[in-house]
Amino acid sequence: MGTSVEQIDRTYGHLLPDSLERARGALDAFLAAERLNADDAPMGM
Repeated sequence: MGTSVEQIDRTYGHLLPDSLERARGALDAFLAAERLNADDAPMGM
């Protein structure tokens, strides 16, 4: 079983009509937070 957004949508998409958009939004929010955390990290770490 894959963990791509498309695979998750194919498996569980029927449970939530807008699941693909919600999953992409959650991944985008996670990546944005990771970028902010990386920007706050001290240099050389």
